[in-house]
Parts: sequence; C-alpha cells; structure tokens
Amino acid sequence: MDKNFRILTIALIFSGALNIAFVAAFIFSSVQQGRVSLPAKVVHSAAKLETTNHQWLTTMSQLSFRELVSFLTNRELVEEGYSKRDLSIAALVAFHHFNIDKALSGTPAEVRTMDLGDGRNVEIFPGLGEDQYEAIVRYAYEEKWPLTALGIFQLLQKSHDVRDESLVQAFLTTPEFFALQLFFQKSGFPQDIPVL
Repeated sequence: MDKNFRILTIALIFSGALNIAFVAAFIFSSVQQGRVSLPAKVVHSAAKLETTNHQWLTTMSQLSFRELVSFLTNRELVEEGYSKRDLSIAALVAFHHFNIDKALSGTPAEVRTMDLGDGRNVEIFPGLGEDQYEAIVRYAYEEKWPLTALGIFQLLQKSHDVRDESLVQAFLTTPEFFALQLFFQKSGFPQDIPVL
C-alpha cells in the first residue's frame, strides 16, 4: 500500500511538472512567433495612430503590466530609432517597477531619459542586444514577481486583506529588506516588531 501510494505521488508530481513545462513552452513559443493576441484595450490604443515616442509612452503609461509585456516582441519602429519593444520596456520599468537589472543580470550599459512633460521622466534603454531582449521577455513571462523591491512593497501595501505568501517571500529576499533588517538589528530595536 505504501509503495503504491509513493509511486502514485511521484507520477502525479511528474505529470504536473510536465504540464507546467508544456504550458510555459507554448507561451514562450507563441510570444517568439508573434502569435499572442493583443487585448482589446491595446488594439484600441494602437488604433489612435501614435507616431512619436512621447505619444506611445503616454499611451503605454495607462496599460497594465501584461498588456505592456505583449509589446516586448514588437520590433515596429516608432521614432528616432526606437521600436515599440524599446518603449514597452521603458514603460514597464517606469510605471510598473519592472526589475530590468535582475532580468539582464546587471544594469543596462546605456540609459537615456525622456521627459513626458507632465512631471514624469522615463528611462529608455537603447543598444540592447537580441539576447538581452530575449532575457527580458523570458524574465517577464517566467518570473512570478518580476518587480523591484519598491514594486513588490507597493503590491503588499495594496493587498492588506489577502496576501499571496510568495509575494511576501519575494519581498523578504530583496537586498533592500536585508539592509533594513540589518539596520534595525544594529540599532537595538526590539526584534519582535512585525515587518509586514
């Protein structure tokens, strides 16, 4: 009985892992081949015929994280040599706290700042190579919380009632949290103060 239960458990775990791998491969393949259908909001926004970087970034500032991710494979040029994927990366970083440093395993070599005119500045990352774009797409789709510590913290602040334990764990592993924890330990504050 015990042996059969163990075999059944291993088979179920293996089956679940295969299903997850197949779904991830399908999504990644669809993204690479441009077969992902865009949400109606994105299609409607694109129908406005934005022609400048400023217009595209202003439109992209209103899109959700997943809607912006759908632009990460769009190589269509907009203005001054920037493509829609360049602008979507800039919008993800500026408006959704996408962790580009972690996606690229380091800081991008070149960063330019664009003023949107309403007090918001957006950093654009020119000169990214194809392997870097692929790393960004992979990180955006495969990572459960592809955000900076600030982005994760803001999500935690919004989810007071029901918190995803993986979101809490993602925050507890950030360098910023470790720095704060070390600061409080060295300053002599009581250790039993709840963190989140």
